[in-house]
Amino acid sequence: MNYFWIIITLIILIWFRTWILNQTFSHLQWIRKRKLFLWGAILVFLLFFYEWIFNILGIDKWLYYIRESFNIPSVLAFLLYWILVLFWITIVFKNTKNKNILLEIGVVIFSLILLVFWSNTGWLAALVSYYLLAAFTEEGLKFTVSNNQVEKVEKKEISTLLLLAILMGLSFSISENLLSFITILFQGGEITTSMLFWRGLIAALIHCVSTGMIALVLMKIKKGGLLFRYFVALFLGFSIHVCYNLALVYGLSWLVILEAIAAFIALSYLTFHIDELYMK
Repeated sequence: MNYFWIIITLIILIWFRTWILNQTFSHLQWIRKRKLFLWGAILVFLLFFYEWIFNILGIDKWLYYIRESFNIPSVLAFLLYWILVLFWITIVFKNTKNKNILLEIGVVIFSLILLVFWSNTGWLAALVSYYLLAAFTEEGLKFTVSNNQVEKVEKKEISTLLLLAILMGLSFSISENLLSFITILFQGGEITTSMLFWRGLIAALIHCVSTGMIALVLMKIKKGGLLFRYFVALFLGFSIHVCYNLALVYGLSWLVILEAIAAFIALSYLTFHIDELYMK
């Protein structure tokens, strides 16, 4: 009977996401949506590969994997890996000479270094430090792809970055959920309907809103230089994401529900500011 409800939940989630894409983003060319979903899968693979690479190289991850051991070698390995990934993304999009993109990557890297040093003060639990870094890394990756992608759009509106950021968040969450469920099944775990609901709907919503808010801040805030706006925007997106993650870790159901309601309202606000939705 459990499998029946799992299948029903999956059908509802797939239908809902398909409906949202067809109704809200129907004007986008399929080729662009396909590229964004491909990038979502690539980013999720890169996140999982960061853990797998230790096993592939025969290195004891208990000593060098930042989730298991927060020390200088693990921190350096973490930073080096994601710095290479950020520049690889930019190289793929052929934006290595774009000053705005390079500035954004610089802000992401500098913010990661600050978070590492702050987490290393010792007053934060190792698991909390990991989730802080993981949340910022995910937002940095999603927004970097969106920012690179918008530079390749020939006819773009002021809200194009916002549109691509929301779609990037959605594609990332779909790929993350699929890989997580596959991993659970291979490890002999059990997938429940509540798990599908929370990860398939609420987690996806948080991903869309957190990345979308980064783009909205850049779109709305005109005062201050681009460097300042990047810091503010990334901090806001990161804060939304990490609050949700930590609420789950510590079992704060009331906070998860409260943030989910706020995220639904925020998503409506974000889509209201997408000019492309009102264009024929």
